[in-house]
Amino acid sequence: IAFCVKLQYKIFNVTNADDVLTGSKPDLSETRPYTYKLNIKRENIRSDDSEEDSVTYSRKLTFDFDASGNNTENDKIRVINPLLMSLFQMTSVIERIAAVGCFDKILTPAGLDEIFLDTTVKELLWDGIKFAKANEEGLGVACGIIRNTLITRANKIRVIEVENNGTTEEYAKISILNFKTSNYLKESPDGIYTINRGIDNMTALGNVMRWNHDSKLRTFGHASATNNETCQTIRGTDATIFHPGIKENEDLWVYNTDICRTIKLGYVNSNETYKGITGIRFEASKRIFRPSTLLEENDCYCSKATTDETGTARCYLDGVFDLKPCIGAAILLSQPHFLNADAKYLNNTGQGLQPDHDKHGIYLLIEPNTGTPLEAMKRVQLNSVLKKQSFLSSLTPQEMHEGVFPILWLEEGVQLPQNLIDLLNDMYSTPVKIATACKYALIATFAALFTGCMFLYF
Repeated sequence: IAFCVKLQYKIFNVTNADDVLTGSKPDLSETRPYTYKLNIKRENIRSDDSEEDSVTYSRKLTFDFDASGNNTENDKIRVINPLLMSLFQMTSVIERIAAVGCFDKILTPAGLDEIFLDTTVKELLWDGIKFAKANEEGLGVACGIIRNTLITRANKIRVIEVENNGTTEEYAKISILNFKTSNYLKESPDGIYTINRGIDNMTALGNVMRWNHDSKLRTFGHASATNNETCQTIRGTDATIFHPGIKENEDLWVYNTDICRTIKLGYVNSNETYKGITGIRFEASKRIFRPSTLLEENDCYCSKATTDETGTARCYLDGVFDLKPCIGAAILLSQPHFLNADAKYLNNTGQGLQPDHDKHGIYLLIEPNTGTPLEAMKRVQLNSVLKKQSFLSSLTPQEMHEGVFPILWLEEGVQLPQNLIDLLNDMYSTPVKIATACKYALIATFAALFTGCMFLYF
């Protein structure tokens, strides 16, 4: 059942693109939300034959656009060019393209060699923005070699897909959300999960033990980190189920494949209600994306993979998380409107951003006896890095504004529907049901029902 997950994407239209090229801070206009329904299906479910208390499955994720609003996926938008910003992080390739005049030959159709891109919502998010021919026909020897080098490197990036059926009509494409290793739009599994069944230890119910047969995460961590164990240990559930008997003094952990890491949610209060049911509220820490602060729990996430606006490889300031080791592209993650981030990032923009904890924070309201999610909101922002290129002065003039540049932010809302609220109330109608159903039947029921209730990124 996947009824309960609603995703809303809000894209930052750049309203003063020409002024940014002459040094002005970007003014951003947030679009109305583009809403999708997330469908999640567990497949190939099997209980392990060994003595290990586990079950293994894969997940298929698909998205359906909600056309009931005023927005359409064909709406035109003007955003920072995610392709060009990614290419700017591949300096050797860009330098060779510029040096031999291959820019307009390789980057086709026309208009892709601009800092700001006019495209549609569907192209940006899902279908992909065509940017290079999938074969070298008609490029000439020199540009053909450079094109092949570019495509070889692009094939390692999760948000780039190369289509090649042997015709000149096929292109390499970049999209923000259609990760080719997950292929949400194409309904491919996002990996193999092995989780704890909770029979031997109910508090371990749902904890991810292995992903793709590996009990360790291999993406983040480095020799100078205080504690690489933080980045390399799989903690928590896949966010579809939590153990019963949740206490106020515990933290909840969620593991997600799309950011290659776990996220911690901490206790806030235990007096909030949702449709008459009292729950415990957990929120993501203000330190959720803080690699530059010398915290043992975070410093291994300082990958120095995406260079900043000065071309320097170093930790980003608090509140910005580099996703490049995970997805291969130069995309930075933050909370929306740079909530809880270093003031530098907000000050680097003009009009349009106003961080608000209530509108942009991450929280989970959970019924503690059963571990049932009552309501949850996950909000994150995707950013790029705008920086000058000395060898492309006509494209990036000396006076051009630089810095971390917002692309869009997304909100995933999970709200328990009335029929399951009624089921919860039913099971609480007598002390006998509380003692029995809550401990056994309810856990099994909600484990099955909530295959659709999860956070896309965490």
